[in-house]
Amino acid sequence: MGDDGGGGRALPARDYGAGGRGRVSGVDSMAFQPDYDAAHAFRLQLPRAGRWALLSIAPEGGPPTPKFFGREEDERPWLIEQGATNNAYYALNPLRRRPRKGKARKGDVHSAIALHADLDPPPCSAGTSRAEKLAQLGAAREKLLARLTEKIPPFVPPPSVIIDSGGGYQGLWLLRSPFEVLGDPARIADFERYLRALGKALNADPSTLNIDRILRLPGTLNRPSAKKQREKGQDLALARIVSADYAMRYDLTDFAECEEGVGSPEAPRTKVAVVPIATTGVRIETVDDISSAVPLSKLCKDAILQGREAAPDRWPSRSEAVYFVCHDLVRAGCSPEVVKGVITSPAFRISERVIEKGNADAEVARAFAEERGAESKIQRPWIELPNGLRQHRDFALDLAPLLGSAGFYTRGREVVELRKDALEFVGSAKAVTAIERVAVPFRMEKRNGDRIERVPALVSEHVAKVALASCELQDGLPPITAVYSCPVLVARDGKLVVVTGYDRASGIYAKGEAPETMSLEEARAALLDLTCDFKFAEEGDLGRMIAGFLTPALVFGRLLGASGRSPLIVAEADESQAGKGFLVRTLAGIYNAVPGTVAQTRGGVGGLDESLARQLLSGRAFIQIDNVRGRVDSQFLESVMTEPSVECRIPHRVGAAVNPRCSVIMLTSNNAELTGDLAKRSMFVRIRKQPQGYQFRQWPEGGLLDHVQKHQPRLLGAVFAIVRVWYATGKPLAEDDGEHDFRPWARAIRAIVRGMLKLPDPIAGGRVIQRRASDRHAAWVRQVVLAVQRAGMVGVDLRAHEVLRILVGADVEVPCLEAGEDIENDMVRDKCLIALGRRLGEAFSGGNEIEVEDLRFVRFAAGGPLARVAGGTLTDDCPRPRCRPGEHLDRESHRCRVTAGLHRA
Repeated sequence: MGDDGGGGRALPARDYGAGGRGRVSGVDSMAFQPDYDAAHAFRLQLPRAGRWALLSIAPEGGPPTPKFFGREEDERPWLIEQGATNNAYYALNPLRRRPRKGKARKGDVHSAIALHADLDPPPCSAGTSRAEKLAQLGAAREKLLARLTEKIPPFVPPPSVIIDSGGGYQGLWLLRSPFEVLGDPARIADFERYLRALGKALNADPSTLNIDRILRLPGTLNRPSAKKQREKGQDLALARIVSADYAMRYDLTDFAECEEGVGSPEAPRTKVAVVPIATTGVRIETVDDISSAVPLSKLCKDAILQGREAAPDRWPSRSEAVYFVCHDLVRAGCSPEVVKGVITSPAFRISERVIEKGNADAEVARAFAEERGAESKIQRPWIELPNGLRQHRDFALDLAPLLGSAGFYTRGREVVELRKDALEFVGSAKAVTAIERVAVPFRMEKRNGDRIERVPALVSEHVAKVALASCELQDGLPPITAVYSCPVLVARDGKLVVVTGYDRASGIYAKGEAPETMSLEEARAALLDLTCDFKFAEEGDLGRMIAGFLTPALVFGRLLGASGRSPLIVAEADESQAGKGFLVRTLAGIYNAVPGTVAQTRGGVGGLDESLARQLLSGRAFIQIDNVRGRVDSQFLESVMTEPSVECRIPHRVGAAVNPRCSVIMLTSNNAELTGDLAKRSMFVRIRKQPQGYQFRQWPEGGLLDHVQKHQPRLLGAVFAIVRVWYATGKPLAEDDGEHDFRPWARAIRAIVRGMLKLPDPIAGGRVIQRRASDRHAAWVRQVVLAVQRAGMVGVDLRAHEVLRILVGADVEVPCLEAGEDIENDMVRDKCLIALGRRLGEAFSGGNEIEVEDLRFVRFAAGGPLARVAGGTLTDDCPRPRCRPGEHLDRESHRCRVTAGLHRA
């Protein structure tokens, strides 16, 4: 319940027995208020195609009090005023104009956004007592709810939204695109034909099956009249949403089977001519072979695997199940060969009847013929192009709801289209075909004398360009900030809820399967299992890898507050093929995503900034800057990692402001050198290459990435389980010791990884790593030390010429060695040795020892004492070198040594 239900009186609760949730009575029972926040949220989820109309009607009847609201207006103050004594209703289908008085008529409707079914319980038997009426009403309500859920007819799709109106139940089937009528009687009749067929299939009251129907607004109180109380036993009740999936949208063609199932007296179904299709079919052995190429509903997948047993109440025989699967595959875009391959594959139970009858070609041919016939019945809505009397803004206002229901959004004041897992910007040329896809453009012209007729016309690129730039279109389309391939956890009213589909409040569009639930211990084990084959430079890198797994969930759901964001996740390896690419792909795979790749180009068209801007504009959840070498100096990247909004520009496009906090940016490298500012915005996960002959774990699915893809819902469930525990315990934060500049993230992730999961601290030692990554000498020295380690020379005294030989063999930067020069040439070799000595001298300017991860690089003078390693520390009898800091190192007089075993505390 909303805390500011506002003005609603506290009401006593009545128990209606079975099916009576949300009702009130009994003076001593728990009181409650209307939930006008829920009413407002419901309104925002409905597609927009015209004016939003609410009506207030007294319980005993009388003239309605209408009220019209614009897109951004808040109806809650009006509901508070009217809801104190009256019932609140809404016009399901938006209006194109204000009615002259009272309730709107059919001619006032702009377009239909949904089919509906209003199921009310029958009157109770005469002469029954109050208790008997309550029992009868509860039983009747249970049957009505079952009619919309488990006992829904097999040819009726499941409703997008089910609403408990307080008396009966309402089902809404949201349309993928608004069915524009604009008061046209023929268009209204076309729509109501489907509406009546659906209503007849569900045994709804025929008097409620009209396009201008008003329905009770969920979140408001149902105040029954005295007659309803007397005849049906109804009393005060709260209208509420039972279930809702606003991403579940339909075409009117999806309800063609309703006409076949119940008949349509207004338009008898024409027999479809079935043209035989002869095909050999393709071999299909798993449902993933199909669902990876085309979208399939869960019911269709279950029916393929289990046959009629997937929904025995829905399909009386196996024939109905085969019919459903064939039609669903055709609608999804499968070819005849694929459809036949599915219904004849012995791997699926759906094939049992088809194999027995041997009628696969006939089933495929009928499905394709009927689907094509159904498509021909539905026409796109008409839209009038601008002319001398009709302005461009009017055209844009009518176009916005049509594009909004077809997967178009606004992002940074630009129109974008959602395609697969990315957003594509819509230019004027592309907008022409987009308009023609959702509507039939026309102009009014004189024909046959003075008669004015509607004539189809082509959209010019100029008209499309003006529409795209108009505030009317941009404000009329739903805003989108990010596209995620998995559900997202967001906080609502002090609780975590899972967002799937489009969520207008956050601007998030989330897809994917619902994650599994598990305990904290199971979640910890599941994530640690993914790290088994990674060799970390030190313990803290394990904690940082787990932190990387958890960070996207905190960032996507905006659980870290207004200033919380993800750092740049740097996967740093000691040499190539160590697994840094696997690390970032594993992280993204948990969230059912593939990172968008950005390369650091050297010359050519475009660069790092342009490629990064392109990925940000597309709404990518994960962006990977791949295999970086050398210095990374990008002011744009630094701004992306700190600013709440950045201006992204790409060639031939107007710049657009984008919120980069919705994305997680990762960088992979063996020897990247970052600027000081960028290093402070980063989290480093350092890994080492496994030794030759190491046996990697064999997962049942194949490799690690195959395992992640197969069990993605379970792994995402592990992340969600950890985040839920953290949120439920009050979102605890660890101490702020200044080890990272992203304090909200650092304190939360440290509390989770170190405090809850009892894993190594992911934040400790971060400053040391950041300083090394941003120091030109330290980054180079790290490559030198790792090259010495790979050469097997740890603990061996090395002179400058020996170090030079190792660097050349390890492909590490050699000072002063130009491209094409031969190191075997004496002059070149002498030049490089002198430069190497100077470079080492600069690196050792702060002392004679440099710590590199778990190794220590020691400089000493010729003939001087050597450092020794014992038990992981320098022993007291091991004197330290006494040469002057910064002393020149040449190839003859000085030696260097790499000692192993010293781990940072």
